[in-house]
Amino acid sequence: RPKPRAACPASGASSLCPPPVLPADGEAGNDWPQRAAAQEHIDRRGRRAAPLLAGLAVDEEADALISHRKNLDVNFDDIEDMLEHIRMRFEDMNYSETLIQSMNLKKMTNMKITELENYLWAYTILSTQKIIENCGRAGGDVYHASSLLLSAKDTFKKGGLSDNRALLDDLQKEAKGLLEKEVAKAKKHLLEVQGYVVDVKNLGANVADAEGEIKLAFEFIERDDHLKCTEHANMAREVAEDSRERRIGEIEIAIPETQILVEEAKDLGSDVKEAGKLLEQAKVALKKKDYLLTNELTKRAQQKTAEVQNTQIQKAMELRQRQMENISKSISKVEPLIKEAEVYGLDVVDVSDMLQRAKLALEYQDYVNGTFYIKNAGELVKKLEPELHKFRKGSEVRRPKGDICTRCKSTNLKFFANGWGKCISCGNIFKWKATARTEKKKKGLFNRLFKGDQDS
Repeated sequence: RPKPRAACPASGASSLCPPPVLPADGEAGNDWPQRAAAQEHIDRRGRRAAPLLAGLAVDEEADALISHRKNLDVNFDDIEDMLEHIRMRFEDMNYSETLIQSMNLKKMTNMKITELENYLWAYTILSTQKIIENCGRAGGDVYHASSLLLSAKDTFKKGGLSDNRALLDDLQKEAKGLLEKEVAKAKKHLLEVQGYVVDVKNLGANVADAEGEIKLAFEFIERDDHLKCTEHANMAREVAEDSRERRIGEIEIAIPETQILVEEAKDLGSDVKEAGKLLEQAKVALKKKDYLLTNELTKRAQQKTAEVQNTQIQKAMELRQRQMENISKSISKVEPLIKEAEVYGLDVVDVSDMLQRAKLALEYQDYVNGTFYIKNAGELVKKLEPELHKFRKGSEVRRPKGDICTRCKSTNLKFFANGWGKCISCGNIFKWKATARTEKKKKGLFNRLFKGDQDS
């Protein structure tokens, strides 16, 4: 049987014992004591490994000593004073006193250096412990580093670090390597989250809060604080995911809303073929959960619908403007005829009313009613035209020389005995002379209607 091994030390993970050697299966002999010892070793190692894997290298005695040493007040002022005192004794040729003081100063200096070393070692161990603990919380493999840390604490407690400086060097190197790995891992995670936030932003979501968390995460990673960096990166992703879900809901709602816009534009006579095609493509992209493409296609469908609507509106406005111009021209043609009929004493009450209504509609840009009223006025004037021709034929006189139309400058004019004339080119009615007969008829409404007419 193999000789029993010594029990493993209570502290110092670097001295963990290997499990006892077990006999091969089927080997003769009663092997239950060896198997029991092996199982006990495995359980003990598991109990010790659990805190080590979490970076919790606990040695209460060593921890208390380290805490005390880091609070030491290492002051070299008294050494400087003693140096001055030794110099003065030497200059006074008191060599014996100088020698005694020099020996005392050397002892004091050694003590101070030892205190300074303990002070620095305490902070070195505490710093590496914090790094290892943080790396353990981040999920790093800290078993070996924790073992070195426990060994360093035990050696520090026993005052043997000055003879085992390589242990501290190994501990620092291991802690630094762990930190570099966790910082690189946190930075990689941060960049992935940043890319995700950018993708969510491209969907049109509000990611201001997520970008704020990303900014904080970068600030912490600059200080090698990988835990805080990861915390803020995870918060940024969580906020971005909420924004993404809200934006996806908006994108899904935008499709039926755009469908309504397309149908309305179609009802107004717009050509919505291209917009409808884009909308159908957006629906297919939505089924495939390609939300970025869905958003882009929906926007393009909305834009195309707006473009054809604007074109339709522009055409309607141009049509309205032409209608208003036609109403204005019709008024210019009808109004002189009404004035002429009124001069001959014909009944123009109804046609004058229609003319006034057409003018009012023109003033308010109401081309529908304006067209209706001026059309009725034109029809009523047509009924008066036979009577107007009779009066014109019986009263037409020879054209005076040199007269031209004051409106269109045409010389194609007709003159009547009652003192009025008419331009054949533009229909302008004008007064060309006053006769005794017409002067007797200038009363009431006639006087008011033609008071401001221009003489030829």
